[in-house]
Amino acid sequence: MDYADKTWIGKTVGQIAKERGEDPVDTAIHIQMNGFDRPGGIQLRAFAVSLLDLEEFMKKDYTGVCTDRQGDTPELRENAFVHPGTFATTTRLLRQFVFEKKTITLPFAIRSLTSLPASILGLRDRGRLAEGARADVVVFDPEKLRDKATYFEPFQFSEGIEQVWVNGTLVVDQGKATGARPGRVLSRQHAGIGI
Repeated sequence: MDYADKTWIGKTVGQIAKERGEDPVDTAIHIQMNGFDRPGGIQLRAFAVSLLDLEEFMKKDYTGVCTDRQGDTPELRENAFVHPGTFATTTRLLRQFVFEKKTITLPFAIRSLTSLPASILGLRDRGRLAEGARADVVVFDPEKLRDKATYFEPFQFSEGIEQVWVNGTLVVDQGKATGARPGRVLSRQHAGIGI
C-alpha cells in the first residue's frame, strides 16, 4: 500500500481498522476519502483471488496470461509500489505451475503467454513462430528458470532467461541486456478472436 500516512504502509486494511477501532469497511472509506489528492486516494494490492482459483483459471483454454507490465526504468524504480509480476509473472507461471506442480503443460502455458494474447489483442504478426511474423523469441533454460521478485523486493530479475529477440533483434544475450531497443507500441490490427 502507498498512502499519505506513511505509518500505514505495509499494513492490511484489517490491521488499520483494528488500530482505529472501527469496522474495516469504514476504514476503507476513510482511506479513500483522506488519501492522496488523485482518483482513488490510495494504492493497494488486493489479494482477492486464491491460488486454487488461479490454478483453475489457468487451465481454461481461453485464459491468456497478463503481460501488460512496463520495463525496468529509473522512473519505475522511484515508485516503491511495483507488483512483483513486473519481473516474475512468466517465470513463476512456468516454474511453479508447469515444471513443479504440473498444473498445465509447457505447450499450453506457452500458448497462453504468446499466441492467445496476441490473437485476443488482434495482433496478427505476433505471438507465433511463422513466416511473415515478427521474430519475438525467448530462449530459457528450464533447469535454471527461477523467479526472485517478491512483494517487498519486486526489483529482482528472474534467472534462466538465456536470450530474447524483439522484432528479430537480440535484446538479451546470456542473461544480460544488450542495450538494443527495437520494440514499439502496438495497435490492434483487427477485432481479435471471439471467446
